Amino acid sequence: MKRLLFSLFLLCLCLSVSCGGGDTPPTEDQQSQPMDVKGGEDFIPPGQLDPGGDFTGELAPLTGAELSLVVHLDKEETVYRNLQGVNRPPRFSEKAPGTKVYDAWNLYQAFGIRQVRLHDSKLDVCEVYQDDNLVDATTTPPTPLTDCTNASAEGPPHVVWAVNDPANLDALENYDFENGVKPILDAVTKSGAVPYIRLGESYNGPNDVAQPEAYAQVAAKIFEYIIGQLGTETPDGKPFYVEVFNEPDGMFWVGSNEAFYTLVRETIDKVKAVAAEQGAKIRIGSAGFVHGIVENLEKDGNVAQGFLDAVGPDRLDFFSAHYYGTCQTEKLENGWLWLSGLREKLNERELQSLPIHVTEWNVSLGSQCPKEYFGAQ
Repeated sequence: MKRLLFSLFLLCLCLSVSCGGGDTPPTEDQQSQPMDVKGGEDFIPPGQLDPGGDFTGELAPLTGAELSLVVHLDKEETVYRNLQGVNRPPRFSEKAPGTKVYDAWNLYQAFGIRQVRLHDSKLDVCEVYQDDNLVDATTTPPTPLTDCTNASAEGPPHVVWAVNDPANLDALENYDFENGVKPILDAVTKSGAVPYIRLGESYNGPNDVAQPEAYAQVAAKIFEYIIGQLGTETPDGKPFYVEVFNEPDGMFWVGSNEAFYTLVRETIDKVKAVAAEQGAKIRIGSAGFVHGIVENLEKDGNVAQGFLDAVGPDRLDFFSAHYYGTCQTEKLENGWLWLSGLREKLNERELQSLPIHVTEWNVSLGSQCPKEYFGAQ
């Protein structure tokens, strides 16, 4: 029981799942949010956590908070949220162009993966839309690029995306759905998982946009194709989650803050319009902020600082962020304190009911931990 309780709490914390339980079963709305952490009754504030019951694990003393998890195994009506999600589709290729393509849908199925975030894949706006132009803005003059990814020799990349003809954004011949989007969706569906739709770019891809409105229109067109393939709701009748962009306060955005806010506003509005037209159930949010989001919300000049005011909280069905720990020094309490700190920052803005999605998490960025660390776990 001790190991079970500790493991369940760790999973709940890392996947940002509000663990339900007690005398009242979760509502249909609660059950449809497998990765939400809300304010209100689903969220357990630090002052209300007290070790007890059968859990007697040896945890390091916490500063300002105590931890416990009560699992009501005797209550048949209790529904626990899905914890088995991953951050990348089962179909992927090696980073070098023209190298092998792997399809691991059967492994995802064997592992019981139930949700797949469509990140670091061929579903990016730049990868799908063909009538665009890219430049490396770290050089003078800017250097034209032929590929969506660029590792700059002059520090962090600065790849600017633009379309050639803004009047031609609805032309289907400008979109490559068959070579990237469709095979990935097929692999996810074959595995039995549900896609968590991320609309944006991958690492070293475009991180600046000359025409935010055009970018939003292309993103909405990709979304329209995706729901055309998947249907207007998940197989169990729930809404699809749609996340706009990824880590804008990291290397994924180096353009102006105002251009990013415009991109997010326009993308959300256009995707919602497509969903309404197609009768699709969705919940849409943004923007997969980095681990330092708690500090970045207050940091002058950071794109996160003005994000909520500029985008408008009413547009957001959730707020997403990423948590990465510190390898050997990582502790359970670190994740808890980070998550509760982020919740507090949103509550200060009267956003107690805005769910938090933790769409990437790990004990650290994998490359930062020695192989022996993982071998010992």
